[in-house]
Amino acid sequence: MKIIIDSSTLISLAKVNMIEILEKINGEILCPEEVYNECVEEGIAKGHPDAIIIKRLFNKNEISIKKIERLKKFKGLSGVDSRVLSLAIQEKAGYLFVNDTKLARRAEFEGFDVRGSPDILLRMQNKEIINREEYTYLIKELHKKNRLSTKNMKKYLER
Repeated sequence: MKIIIDSSTLISLAKVNMIEILEKINGEILCPEEVYNECVEEGIAKGHPDAIIIKRLFNKNEISIKKIERLKKFKGLSGVDSRVLSLAIQEKAGYLFVNDTKLARRAEFEGFDVRGSPDILLRMQNKEIINREEYTYLIKELHKKNRLSTKNMKKYLER
């Protein structure tokens, strides 16, 4: 199964030191070159330590950069988000791992199954890869690092 991932999901998981959890996902994780540039190239240039952590996954081929054959522009989405969705359509992705609300809604409208960083962590807890205590800590860390709203933090802590 092919999974398309956006910048925000990569950055969020890196900020809570859980980027390696993507290695436990069954499926081929892909992204457009612009996601790599945004997370890694620009991140390193700006001195963000999480950019180096993200780069390791690309170096280990856990995430692959895929060329977009036919770019489709989606009203209301940024250029990078349009590329993420275009790649999902092109590759007939099973899932999109995205945190951006506009992108998630549009992807769902296009018929894709969408998961955000908290959903990935919840799935890992359900598969007993992380325990409840770790899950709770990580959800609170996402909130603390401004990667998850208070409303959504409460929602995920109740699950």
